[in-house]
Amino acid sequence: MADRSWDKTGTTDKCMLAMLEDLAPWMAHILSSEITVDTLMEDLDTGVVLCRLANAIQRTGEEFILHNCSIPRKSFPACGVTYKERTAFRGSFIARDNVANFIRWCRELGVSDVVMFETEDLVLHKNEKSVILTLMEVARLSVKFGVEPPDLVRMENEIDQEIEQQPEEIMVEPMVQLKKMQKSHSLDDLVSKGRIFIILKNKMSIVYLALS
Repeated sequence: MADRSWDKTGTTDKCMLAMLEDLAPWMAHILSSEITVDTLMEDLDTGVVLCRLANAIQRTGEEFILHNCSIPRKSFPACGVTYKERTAFRGSFIARDNVANFIRWCRELGVSDVVMFETEDLVLHKNEKSVILTLMEVARLSVKFGVEPPDLVRMENEIDQEIEQQPEEIMVEPMVQLKKMQKSHSLDDLVSKGRIFIILKNKMSIVYLALS
């Protein structure tokens, strides 16, 4: 099992752990599989689970676009991801190929290179934080194509709606003001800058605290 000491110390690291705790049940729901926080990164490092996730989102998105003609087809990946499962193990060529295929699909979905992790980051567990941020971005982009979002993305969307509905001069909620001051509507972008600390009390309760 990978060393995950980063999830116990430091504000930003605790935020990453909170994201991980949100992503695991989200992926488990989409894939109808048992995926836990403790084993998530190990489950991902062959690329198989990631490719299955991409294909599940692809199917949902294609059906959503079919019933929503106003959404341009070219705004969504042209097809799903091919992968090999039987011979895939951590660090293998097949695992690297699977992860690379997922990365290509993510770019087609709209994940920018600034956010996107590299193959080595996952296969060799060199940069798990980058993997987590990429998956959060995948979740965010997938919402536009009918995929049910994880709790953090759902709250982010609610905040964005609140910003649109309320005049700037009467917005008093600290999280809303923080997002406007930082000129970002991305919670994980604020996390990466060390501007917010997230506590997941349970699956239905999320608390955001602005840092000074």
